[in-house]
Amino acid sequence: MASELHENRGKIILDTIRHLYRRNSRVTMYK
Repeated sequence: MASELHENRGKIILDTIRHLYRRNSRVTMYK
């Protein structure tokens, strides 16, 4: 169970990083 929770947390963190990266890349493109 602990490993499953860890994997889910990792996926959420990766999704958040990807979302932030996309938003930041868009901002830099507009500049």
